[in-house]
Amino acid sequence: MKLPSVIEVLEALTKLPDYDTLPSSLRSEIKNVLFTNEQPVEQKKVPYAVYQSEGFV
Repeated sequence: MKLPSVIEVLEALTKLPDYDTLPSSLRSEIKNVLFTNEQPVEQKKVPYAVYQSEGFV
């Protein structure tokens, strides 16, 4: 049995009849996650010097 992904669960939540009764902060977080998931995340390469200056190495 395959478990649903987090995105599938959140999409299902938005379709529930009492979705509007959820706190607005929770609804906005759900929308943020769903919207972010639709957008391809562009990975930016950080120059090695930045890592050194921030103390990561």
